[in-house]
Amino acid sequence: MTAQAITARHGRLALPWFGVAFVTSCAALIFFGFSFTFVPDVIGRVRPVVLYLHIAAAAAWLVLVIAQAVLAMQHKFALHRRIGAYGFGLGALAAITAFITALVLRHDSVVAHGADGRAERIAFLAIPLNSAIVFSAALACAWVWRHRPHVHRRCLLLATAVLTLPAVARIPVVSDLGPAALLPTDLLVLTLIGVDLWRERAVHRVYWIGAPAVVAMQMLAIFLIVAHPQWWVRTAALMIAVPQ
Repeated sequence: MTAQAITARHGRLALPWFGVAFVTSCAALIFFGFSFTFVPDVIGRVRPVVLYLHIAAAAAWLVLVIAQAVLAMQHKFALHRRIGAYGFGLGALAAITAFITALVLRHDSVVAHGADGRAERIAFLAIPLNSAIVFSAALACAWVWRHRPHVHRRCLLLATAVLTLPAVARIPVVSDLGPAALLPTDLLVLTLIGVDLWRERAVHRVYWIGAPAVVAMQMLAIFLIVAHPQWWVRTAALMIAVPQ
């Protein structure tokens, strides 16, 4: 095989543009999904300050992740590492405010609807908490293994994919699909696995562990909402400070 053919083959397998394309697509999907509720639920009414802080931190984190992916593609790793500390700070702020925002908004929703489907509305806390927990875990793993690029990169790609779940759930057509609304996020995770198979001829252990964990957390959240067991309703009601 000629050197030119080898280079072409390696270039095909490397897919240097994939990280940028993936995080940009996820960010576009996130901004699109939240656009359906941003004007009526955020701009059109007074909301808790923590919600605005969460929106700002999450949006800034997404922009920074795209910038970091571009720097990595251009092999500007020194600048990538220097900016990375700010990225983890923004990600941590987005995760913390996501937890708080989930509690505050679920409290408001339950109080606003009174006794109408109260147990189910309380149990729905499982969905925003699911995204916050999985994102936080993936971000923490990316920080712990930041000096191992192959692990670090995949953890961040997984974290970005997970953020699409609450956004997709706000798209009118998708939100009517029930549990099937999870599929767009799962397809993004499957894309990560597929690219690994194409590029490496194997699936990295980050995805072997992370993908089943993401699906398991989704199934748990769906169970807690559909079955709304009493122990979860009591726990969630305590978390959002409302009577059962």
